[in-house]
Amino acid sequence: GQLVLAGNCERIAEFGVCLNDWKHRRRAPLLESKLQLRRNLEQLLQSEGTANNTSAGRPAARGAPAETADPEGKASPAVLDVKARLAEIQKRLDQVEISVDSFWLELM
Repeated sequence: GQLVLAGNCERIAEFGVCLNDWKHRRRAPLLESKLQLRRNLEQLLQSEGTANNTSAGRPAARGAPAETADPEGKASPAVLDVKARLAEIQKRLDQVEISVDSFWLELM
């Protein structure tokens, strides 16, 4: 708060840079994990869609959205696990999502 009251723009800018560095160090591994999990989820949904369509006696539709692969809407335990892990990572990403403006709002 003293930086704002004193009008020390250089220190405020430096603080913003430090805050962005801090945020990047915490978000980068989470974003990488999220990307990998989304790829895994896509592969699981595609493989389940292929298995479901083949077992029903019809060929798998090429280019069909993976989310509609299971007509009954039942997800396998593996899919549910990946979705739960994605939700947890998103929660952690939301916790470290901060800007200089939101920091000052919380502080005041």
